[in-house]
Amino acid sequence: MRESPDLRRGNTTAAQLNVIARTSLPAGTIQGVSREPIEGKFLLDRVPEGSPLIYITQQAVPRIVLFGSDEGLDFANAPNGVPVWNGRLMLGLDPVRPGSIKARFQRPSSPAITHSVPAKLSDLVSLLARQTSPSDPRPGLNLTYSEVVAALSQLEQAGATKAAFATERDRLQGLLLAAQESQSTLARPENDEDPTPVVVRQGSSIVKPGEIPEAEKPKIVPITPVLPK
Repeated sequence: MRESPDLRRGNTTAAQLNVIARTSLPAGTIQGVSREPIEGKFLLDRVPEGSPLIYITQQAVPRIVLFGSDEGLDFANAPNGVPVWNGRLMLGLDPVRPGSIKARFQRPSSPAITHSVPAKLSDLVSLLARQTSPSDPRPGLNLTYSEVVAALSQLEQAGATKAAFATERDRLQGLLLAAQESQSTLARPENDEDPTPVVVRQGSSIVKPGEIPEAEKPKIVPITPVLPK
């Protein structure tokens, strides 16, 4: 996965700057949809509609989109927490602060850092990516976009969130399937007495109308965890 543009390093293109210039969208507008730039690394969109879903896309500017009104994290299926990168990042409920999640992270040759935030996906995403500074003393682990995505994927695989996990690749696969269907042809009986059933040809395969081959059904594709430096 390519790295996201970072405004602090000045490595953004003119097109990316044009998009980022219009990134902030306060909550409460457009039926609760909001957008927040996170540390110049990516955009965090919140859409409080539909089923809970974590959607990852890199069109123009990398984004993490949280769908659904329920952003809660539930570690009932992972009572001992969720390890990421062989335990260098540990995510779990904070026993001292009810309703909070604790994140413990240790970089090589550095002491471990532990912070707690409310057990919500949006708060966790901000904590993982934020870089603590004199101008912004809020706690943060300063992870990259790729590292945040990997952590979210691990949470979903462990069953610690109600949200499903999907990437832009799933959308592209859907577009390819639609394109294939638009090229399909019908094999019709040559006359009324011909008992041959109507079938749909898709590439080299033949399926009945309304059926989708098992190999072409949409799938959620997890992103391979990225080991932080």
